[in-house]
Amino acid sequence: MFTPERSGFDALVGNPPWDVMKPYSHEFFSDFDPLYRTYDKQEALRKQRDLFETVPGVSNQWHDYSARFKSLANWARNAAHPFDLALAKGKEGSALASVWANRRQQRQGFAHPEHPFRLQGSADLNSYKMFTEVFWGLLRESGRLGILVPSGIYTDSGSRDLRDNFFRNANWEWLFSFENRRKVFAIDERFKFAVLIIERHYYNSSIRAAFMVQDLSTWGQKEPPVFEVDNEFVALSSPRNRSILEVRSERDLTIFRKMFSGGRLLGDDTGYWKTEYARELHVVDDSRLLPPVSRWIERGYFKDAFDEWSCGHGASALPIIEGRHIGQFEFAQKGWLSGRGRTAVWRNIPCDGKTINPQFLISKADYFGYSRSFLHPKLVFMDVASSTNTRTFFGCVIPSLPLIHKAPALRVNGGQLAPTLALCAICNSLSFDYVIRTRMSGLNVGWFVLEECPIPRLIPSEDEKRFVQVSAQLCFLHRRFAPEWLKLKHLYPELGSKDWKHWWAVTDADRLRLRVEIDALCADLYGLAPDDFDWIVRDDPSDPKGFYRVDRRLPFRERLTALAAAAFRALKEGKWSAETAASLSNDEFFETLGIPELTNAQAAHTKSLPGPLIAKRDGCHVWKPENFPEDDPRHGWTWDDCWNDAVALLGNEEAVRQYVEGETEASKSEAIEDGAYGLRNDPQRSKQGKLF
Repeated sequence: MFTPERSGFDALVGNPPWDVMKPYSHEFFSDFDPLYRTYDKQEALRKQRDLFETVPGVSNQWHDYSARFKSLANWARNAAHPFDLALAKGKEGSALASVWANRRQQRQGFAHPEHPFRLQGSADLNSYKMFTEVFWGLLRESGRLGILVPSGIYTDSGSRDLRDNFFRNANWEWLFSFENRRKVFAIDERFKFAVLIIERHYYNSSIRAAFMVQDLSTWGQKEPPVFEVDNEFVALSSPRNRSILEVRSERDLTIFRKMFSGGRLLGDDTGYWKTEYARELHVVDDSRLLPPVSRWIERGYFKDAFDEWSCGHGASALPIIEGRHIGQFEFAQKGWLSGRGRTAVWRNIPCDGKTINPQFLISKADYFGYSRSFLHPKLVFMDVASSTNTRTFFGCVIPSLPLIHKAPALRVNGGQLAPTLALCAICNSLSFDYVIRTRMSGLNVGWFVLEECPIPRLIPSEDEKRFVQVSAQLCFLHRRFAPEWLKLKHLYPELGSKDWKHWWAVTDADRLRLRVEIDALCADLYGLAPDDFDWIVRDDPSDPKGFYRVDRRLPFRERLTALAAAAFRALKEGKWSAETAASLSNDEFFETLGIPELTNAQAAHTKSLPGPLIAKRDGCHVWKPENFPEDDPRHGWTWDDCWNDAVALLGNEEAVRQYVEGETEASKSEAIEDGAYGLRNDPQRSKQGKLF
């Protein structure tokens, strides 16, 4: 019953649509050209112009179609304040507004006086958020709402205002989340939904939550298997976005409280880890700058030893790094072969022959003149990810190479090399991945996800030094990193004890050992106990976000997860440390962990094994760069070779000295502005962007 004294529904139940309210050119123009979805941006724009000129009425239809969404956005933006307009000028207008407000206060509507849509956030309009706010407005005091919506309602930054409203003005009673694995809905099985039950009456209570529910029948139980998430933990783990972490057990909740309480958030804008986030080139908006590699080849361009592309006229171009290129500590885990989009074919690139196989190139002059370029060493990561894949965060450090928008970048302390490499080690660790997986409800690692992930508040100097050197060994497997290696040798003179390319972690044994070190040291910095870390890396296929997929084809004790857990226990027992690790050979390190047969042939023979267990892993097992002939790009292993490569990259010896000896990475951008990287005498600098 609705009366002036009692308005609003006692209960509302709904399953609203979840459409993003904006025009889609693919959807519209495919009705006129079935092949439209296969075109790149420039081809699509040309096709649009052709259709406008040759098919009567298409132009008007497109503008009408787009205008409907603009009108809806304008209406939603102003609907909450329908009477906020001037009825006359000056004092007369104020008087009329006062009269109008008094009249309105005398009338009682059937819905809450605060009209929608005040809580839609700054992102694109989405129908599920609009319906949710309407339902909220139609509830009476103490009325209850049950609604089925996408999981973004409790994680996405665009839903923050709705969440904050529920935390402040309601009793959020229940939150159930499930994936579409059983095809309840006819969409992607990875899509996640959430069931919310909310009472319009505030009192400080915990949310009874269950995430990634597999057995839907458990919801019908009188006491379903849930645990409580209180507002205090939400404020601790997500003070900016008020997101709810997808925590699955009380044990996980205890570990997360420890990690968040003892650390700081990645997005905190102060101190050693001061971090900037950026996307550089956009494959659609900047398509005119990004011709496919085939068109450069037609113009006579060829790839050199530094993976730059040159022609006989002195002009040059750089490969575009995409998300698919990136692996954990690998700038070229994969290389493009053919095709586009989801149908593109990529190949794995081994660590003993890293090279960048790009889809697109950009003129070097265009890139260094581009306003959003990060011209410093930067931590690049794959934007598209999932919390239920083997791993979620895939990142590496690269120098001044261009990035597509699906490979965003983090710049640490203005682009300083050492903290960037140290952060790379932390973000690729199992401990960090454990947290970011709980923040992920969709398929994108956005800044709103990263900025509220905890990282260690303090890092001892020996740990930092080890992180920097290990990250460099894992990431910098290409001649293009010569300036960075010289910078590191200047910072850490002990690197001069071995030839340049002998530091490269190319073999499976080296890479596995160094990654195990990183995971153990990071667990220690996060303040975890060995039992905590054992829980994180446990072999539990029932946990949809678990790490049981890592090295799954191997026995558990040989996997990265089990080795990291063993290394962490040995670390806590004082058997090794960040300071002593560099002096241990691989055989000695794994013997400390109780598995010497992993790399030691004699130990393997003693256990009647055909050879070291590391041989089970696919990859490089021998790395002797001094044996490569001079015509092999991998030839040139000494520090003198490193210096020569750095001079070739930076333009002259003085630019190399400035970069290597400079107090900050600013010297590198100064060298760029002063003509390094071959730009000073580039005859095509002013016109190279118009080649296509």
